[in-house]
Formats: sequence, structure tokens, C-alpha cells
Amino acid sequence: MKEDNTLELTPEIETPTEVQQEAKDLVVQAKNARFLRKLFPDEQQRELAKSQLKFVQTELEFRTKALVIAKNGMIQQMRNQVDAYVSVQGIKIHAWQEKEIRNLVTIREKEVNEFIETFKAEYEIATEKLENMKEGKFKEFENARLERVLVDTYEHLDYIKDKFDKALRFES
Repeated sequence: MKEDNTLELTPEIETPTEVQQEAKDLVVQAKNARFLRKLFPDEQQRELAKSQLKFVQTELEFRTKALVIAKNGMIQQMRNQVDAYVSVQGIKIHAWQEKEIRNLVTIREKEVNEFIETFKAEYEIATEKLENMKEGKFKEFENARLERVLVDTYEHLDYIKDKFDKALRFES
């Protein structure tokens, strides 16, 4: 007797198109989960970001908003570092030194904001291009390239943070 290897459709998913859409949604969810693990290594921060991203509809919107959340957290962390440094130094630090140290945050904040805006514009163009491509090797290559762009994005954010940390050590 031959077994039936067909997948039974659930009442919620009735057509092959709906099955394909459900599969695409699951792939996007898995990609977004990997993206968040890379962007927010700390589980508590990741859960907080997930709650803020709950109602985002598109993958681009999800990734862009996640980067903005990470950027805001990074900038707040830099401000906290400067505040801690200034409070520890107390009277030993001159007003002009404090101004220069606080200026480091402003410079890095501007750099991060410009970087995120550039990323959003380029990523949006790339995803539109990818959606319009026919299935095949070129689409696979473009998708892999887009994933590398995302990896480079978080690495660049880490680089900006490292530049800030080094500058802060130099100022002190």
C-alpha cells in the first residue's frame, strides 16, 4: 500500500498561494530573529526591542526600526559614559574638557544618524530590486549580498562605538 505524502491544508490556509505566503512569512520571521540576535546580543535588550517591533509590517520596516532602536540605545550609552566620566572626575575636569567630551557624543550621534539614513535608502532600493527579480541564481546572489550588507551594518555600528570609546579614553 502506497502512503499519501501530501500535506493536508488547514481550514485557515486553503490555497497553495496562502501556503506559499505562510512559508514566506515564516522565513521572514526566522531572518528577523537572527537579525535581532546579532543586533542585540543581550537577551533582555532583544526582548525589549521585540516588544517595540511587534506591530511592524514589512521586513524593511522591521530592520530599519530595529537599527534605530539599537542606534538610540548606543547613543544613550555614550551619553551615560560621558556623564559617569564627568561625575567621577568632578573638580579635576575643566569646563572646556567637559565640552569637548560631550562634543564626542554629538559627533558620533551625527555619524550614526547619517549612516542609518543612508542604510535605509540603499536597503529600500535593494529590496525593491530583489522583489522585482525572477527566481534564480541572480536573485539568490542578490539576497546573499543584501544579507552581507546587514552584517556590515551592525559591524559598522560597533566600529562607531569603538571609535567613541577610544576617543573618550584619549580625552581622559
